[in-house]
Order: sequence, then C-alpha cells, then structure tokens
Amino acid sequence: MTGLAASSPGASRAVRFGSNVAWNLLGQVGLLALGFLLVPRLLQGLGAEGYALYGLLGILAGYLSLLSLGAQSATQKFIAEHTACGETDRVWEVLYSSAFLHTAGVLLGAAAVFLLRAPLAHDFLNISPELRQTGDWVIACGAAASVFFSWIQFAVAMLQGLQRFGLANLVTLSQNGLVLAGSVILLRLGFGLRAVALFFVLVQFTVALASLAAALRLMPPASRGPGLAALRGAARRGFAGYALTVFFTQLAWSASFQWDKAIIGYFFPLTQLTYYLIPSFLLRRFGILANSVMITAFPLLSELSGLGERGTLLRAYRQCSQLALWLIIPGFALLFVLAPQFLTLWLGGEFASRGAWPLRLLLSAYFLHLLGTMPLAASYGLGRPSSALAWQICQAAISVGAWFFLIPRLGITGAALGLLTAQALTAPPYALLVSRSLFSMGPAEYLGTIVLRPLAAGGVFVLFLWPLRGWAWAWPTLLTLAGISTVLYYAVGFRLLAAEERMTLAKLWAALRSRLPGDGAQQLRQRHGIRRNEQ
Repeated sequence: MTGLAASSPGASRAVRFGSNVAWNLLGQVGLLALGFLLVPRLLQGLGAEGYALYGLLGILAGYLSLLSLGAQSATQKFIAEHTACGETDRVWEVLYSSAFLHTAGVLLGAAAVFLLRAPLAHDFLNISPELRQTGDWVIACGAAASVFFSWIQFAVAMLQGLQRFGLANLVTLSQNGLVLAGSVILLRLGFGLRAVALFFVLVQFTVALASLAAALRLMPPASRGPGLAALRGAARRGFAGYALTVFFTQLAWSASFQWDKAIIGYFFPLTQLTYYLIPSFLLRRFGILANSVMITAFPLLSELSGLGERGTLLRAYRQCSQLALWLIIPGFALLFVLAPQFLTLWLGGEFASRGAWPLRLLLSAYFLHLLGTMPLAASYGLGRPSSALAWQICQAAISVGAWFFLIPRLGITGAALGLLTAQALTAPPYALLVSRSLFSMGPAEYLGTIVLRPLAAGGVFVLFLWPLRGWAWAWPTLLTLAGISTVLYYAVGFRLLAAEERMTLAKLWAALRSRLPGDGAQQLRQRHGIRRNEQ
C-alpha cells in the first residue's frame, strides 16, 4: 500500500481515494438500512405479486437506461481525464454528447415500451387477471420514469468524474431512499400500487432536475465558452467508440443479472419472482460495498492513466482489488452461514424455506463475479474495455443457456445455480487474464498479493460462526454473533497484513484525521496557505 502514499501527490491522492470510498460506503450502508427496515412493510402492504410488480418499476427503468449506449461510463472516464489535464473545453464537449445519448435512445425505448405495455402485461408476464390493468399502469410508469432515471445517471457520472462522491452518493440515496420511504407512507395512508408507481415517476423527475443543476454548477468553465454541440474528429470517434463498447458490455451484463427475472416471470407466476427478488436485493446492496471501491477507483485509474504514472497505477490496482475483498467477505460469509435464520427473522419462515438456498447460491455467484469487478474497472479506466466485453458476453451466453434448462426444472433455485455456473467458468479466468495483460501480474502474484489473505481471514470467520449458527434464531444473538465474527475477521486480517501495509494504513488514517473538522491547527495552516497563494 505504499504506492499512493509515497509522495506528496500520492498521499493527497490516497486521502482523496479513502474519503471517496468512505462516502460511497456511507451511502450504500444507508440504503441497506432503509431496505432492511422498509422492505418487509412493502411486502406486507403489496403482497407477493404486488411486490413483484413494484420491483418491475426499477427493473424497467434500469433496462431502458441501457439505451444511453454506454454514455455514463464514458462521461465519468473522460471528465476525470480531461479535468486532471486542465482541458476544460473538452469537458464541455463530453457533456454535450453525453446529454444527447442519455436522452434520445432512452426516450425512444420508453415510447416503444409504453405502446407495447398491454402485450407485455397480458401475454409475456404471468400476471394474475385481477392485477393485469395495474400491470399496464406499472409498465407505463416504469417507461416514463426511465428518461429521468437516465438523467440521474448522467448527473452521477459528472459528479463521479469530478470525484465528488459525497454529492453523488447523496443523489443515489435520495433517488432510492425517497422511493422506499414514500412508497411505505402511501401504502399506510391507504393508497395502492398505482399511486406508488406514479410516485416513483415523480421522484425520478425531481431528483433528476436537482442533481443535474448541482452537477452542472460544479463543472469548470470552458475557456472558449461552451459553444460546441458534440465532440469533433478523433475525439468524437474515441468517445463514441468507447461508449459503444461499454454499452455492449452493459447489455451483456444485463443479460447475466437481469434476464433471469424475466425468464422466471415467463415460466412461473409473479409470486415466485418475489422470492427471488428479495435475495437479489440483498446481494445488490452487499455487492455495492465492493462496487463502492470500483466506482471510486475508476476515475482514479483513468487519472493515473492519463498522467502516465505506470508504477502508481499498478500499486493502486493491487490495493483497490484487495480492499474490495476485505469489505465484502464478512457480509457474504455471514449471510451464507446464517441465511435461514436471517430470512426467518426478517421476512418469515416461508421466505426462509423458499429463499435460503437460492440466496446461498447467489452469494457464491456474486462473490465470484466480484473478483472480476476491479479488473473490469481497470479495463475501463485504461481505455481497454474490449476484454470486459468478451467476459460479459461469455458469462451472458452461459447464464441464459443454463437458465432455459434449469429454471423450468428447478425454479428460482435453477436461476441461482445457472448464474453460479456462469461466474465459476468465467470470472476467475478473466481476473487472471486482465492482471497479466494490463499489469504483468502472474497467477501466483495475483493470488498471493490480492486474494489469499482476505480469503484466509474469511475462513476463520466461517469456522468460528458455523458451529454457533443454531444460536442465531433471535435478533440479539444473531447480531452479537455477527459483531464478534466481524471483529475476529478484521483482527485476523490485520495480523495477516505485511508490516509495510500496516504502516501505510496508519499513515493513511493519520492523513484522513488531519482533514476532520476537529483538527483546527491543520485547517488554520490550510487557510493561511490559501490566503498567501491568493495574495
């Protein structure tokens, strides 16, 4: 971990990275807490089939936002690069093109889904006759919200490109938290799913306008004035080519992680989909802990690539990959061991009996997939997304093929098993390939410097918790066991770190503390330095 703290620029970059990761984690923990508290109330108010239709709102908005053609990742990458190099005119050129891509394709897709809402609700999805009209309304609202959903992604991409992760996470927390809390309030006031769907549209619209206004105010002014409507020449082709490669990658990712829900909805009643959506919701939130590192690392890697700092780039990749594993393994191990107990306490015995093993299989699949998230970020950050596209296509093909065979036979357990099969066959080879091709890191070095120590600490976690799982049938004992196991995990992990890495952590912690409001002397020195520079 010495790479980011070896020099003054590196130390500043390390503090910025640590702060950004902290902001990301804070936002995601907030969403996880809201979901934990409010999902049971939504399920109680909507019923199993109604909750599946409620989930369809976000699924549709996410599907249609793919028609921005990869502009979100391209915007984040090129804003980070051009801002680091002081190329403010090119920042605005990126924004004009990105605004067009975030609107045109999504708008056309939304119009098509709106016109086809009746066939989708009546013929494709297994919606019960009494809820089909409500299904029409939900699909229409999901299509309408998708444009505003895409604009929020545009604003978040701008903020992340500027590495303003506190604001980016505030936007995400507002977008998701308002929908969850407002939906529960509407149900308690006696309104139904139609009102909740309309509220979903209004939240996306309001958050989109507010976040775009905030992001645009933070953009550096163009020296020649913002008058270009699109990228020109080679720069325009580079932006479009990168964005389209990312789009095909995201489309393949959507096949791997979203089409399973459509296939379940086609073969089985929507009540079955609800038993699958809940574990998927949990894993998205826990997986975002690792994605918090990846999202933060992406603009950092883009910045280092643009500046040509090869050595720091390699060290940053190694550190970020290991940090992602340190964050996710305790949560994944805890849910794997205590899946029946947790689901029973949270949602009841029926959910536990139907969802415990699908949850465990999905946990294994997501863990393998997350091994590839940092190589994926490195591929994007270094402007080489073609390998990511190949990986996503392979896993999508295996997933979809397995689902059409397994889901009709095993239901939601087959869906989870199909995803696990695809990830086991593709994610580890992809991580090894990218590490070797981009960073000259062989399999032994990758496993030894990134994977081995977090997994060893995770093994201690599981060995401690597994014999005690029979005591976790009440919230106090479950939370106590979770806390003790997590402390044990990080204590073992700290002991497994090399002395140099422990020293670097201490230096990073000291640097982060120097930025806390309580350090008045440091703030005074900073303000004095700023005034002296201004004079």
